[in-house]
Order: sequence, then structure tokens, then C-alpha cells
Amino acid sequence: MNLEVPSPNIRFNLSSTLTNLNGDVELLQTIACIFHEDIPAILLALQDASARDDHHKVMHFAHTIKGMASNFHAEPLTTLARKLELYADFLSVSERQELVFRIACVGDLTIAELKKEMNR
Repeated sequence: MNLEVPSPNIRFNLSSTLTNLNGDVELLQTIACIFHEDIPAILLALQDASARDDHHKVMHFAHTIKGMASNFHAEPLTTLARKLELYADFLSVSERQELVFRIACVGDLTIAELKKEMNR
């Protein structure tokens, strides 16, 4: 299985997000605020579930992260979370832990970059 991770260059497509929100900038800001507030705890919960080898919760948190990141077309976070959600059954413990670690790192970078984007 190829777990190659895309470049850590954080990217968004906020114009597409705005289109999906019918141009509602206030709603975009609200969703971004929810992302900033909720994702750190979800990333920690994912790491905890992985450390406890709680497969069901790992899948749940990967799905949640994927969905929240996809609102902003945030890459590579969306792709990494999708990989974990889809392939968790086929990963060794060490592969899964490595992917969870990468998601946590990229998630932190994504939070910081989204804050910058929203303050422009």
C-alpha cells in the first residue's frame, strides 16, 4: 500500500467554498471559526483512539476531519483523512500510527494557514 503523503504545502480553494455557500462571506467565516475551534480536539481524539487501537473511533474521527477539511478544499488534510478512513482496515499498526501522526501535523498547519487566509 502506498501511503505517500502529498507535499506539506497547505492549499485551499476558498473561491469554490464561497460558490458552494452562495457567496455568503459571513457563513464562510462562521464555518472557519468552527473549524478553528473544533479541529484541535478532534485531532487529539484521533491520536488517542489510534493509541488505544480503537478502530471504530479512528474511522469516525478520520471521517469527521475529512468532512470538515473538505469544506475548504483543504489539502493535503482532506486527502490524508480520506486515506485513513478508506484504508484503516488494511494498514499495519505502525502505518496507521504514522498516518495519524501526519494528519495531526498537517491539521495543525492547516488551522494556522486557514486563520491567515481568513484574515486577508
